[in-house]
Amino acid sequence: MKPTEPDLQLKSPIQRNYNQAVFYTYIGVIVMALLSAGMMFERQKEQQIYQREEQVARHVLQIDLLLESSIRAVKSLRDVAVDHLRLGEFVRKDRLPQYEKFNEDGQFFTLEPNYGKSDVPFTNMGRITGAGSLNDRSESFYQELEMLFELSLSFPVAKEAAPKASSIYYISKRRMMSFYPWENNDLRFRDELLNKKQFQLSTPSMNPQRSVFWSEAYIDSAHQGLITTLGLPVYLQDDFLGSINLDMTLSSLDKQIRTYFKMPGTVILLD
Repeated sequence: MKPTEPDLQLKSPIQRNYNQAVFYTYIGVIVMALLSAGMMFERQKEQQIYQREEQVARHVLQIDLLLESSIRAVKSLRDVAVDHLRLGEFVRKDRLPQYEKFNEDGQFFTLEPNYGKSDVPFTNMGRITGAGSLNDRSESFYQELEMLFELSLSFPVAKEAAPKASSIYYISKRRMMSFYPWENNDLRFRDELLNKKQFQLSTPSMNPQRSVFWSEAYIDSAHQGLITTLGLPVYLQDDFLGSINLDMTLSSLDKQIRTYFKMPGTVILLD
C-alpha cells in the first residue's frame, strides 16, 4: 500500500532531523577523535621530551665526570709535588749519577732509570730532561729535581685516572721537565716551552688565582691533531715553580661525545 500524502509530509521532517542528527553525531565523533588524538600526541611528545632531556642530562653528567676526572688527576699530582717539597726530603745527590745520561756537549741532561742493572730503560714513569748540567746547581734545584723524580713515578697512575689524556707532563721554570708517556729520545726540554701558552697560563701574571685552566685548541707538534691542555700551577708557598699539564685530543673528546649522544641533533661542548 502506497503511503498517503499526509504520511509523506509527516516523515519528511523526521527524516531530515534524523539525517542532521546522524551528521552532527558523525562530526562530533570525528572532532572527539581528533581531540583525543591531539591530547595523546601531546602527552607522548611531553614524555619523549622528558625522556630526551633526562638522556641528555645523564650524558652531560658523564662528560662532566670525564673532564672532572682529569682535573682531579692534575690536582692530585700538584698535591704530590707540593707535599714532597714541603717535607724537605733529603736530596739524594749521590744517586743521580746512577741514572743520568748526558749528551756529548753537556747542553742538556736526561734521567732514564733502567730495569735493575740492565740497559733496558724503565718507561713506566715520566722521562726527565732539562737544560744545562746536573753539577753545581742550587739546593732548591736539586730538591725540585728529586720531587720531579717522585712525581714522574705517579704519572702512569694519573693517566689511568684520566684515560682520555694523551700525555701528562711537568714543566719547571728552572728549565727542566718530565713527560709521560715518552716514545722517542728526541722529546726533551726546550726553552721555547716556557713561552708556550700552556705554560704561560700557569704563571702568576696570567693566573694570579693559581686556578685550573684550559687552553685554547691548538695543533700538536706530534701530529695528534687539535689538542687542548688542562693545567695547574705549582707553588711552594708564594714561590711559583712550574706547571702540571694534561693534554687531551679533541678527537678523543669528540669520539666520547658521539658514544654518549647517539641521537639526532648537534652537540656543542663549551668552556
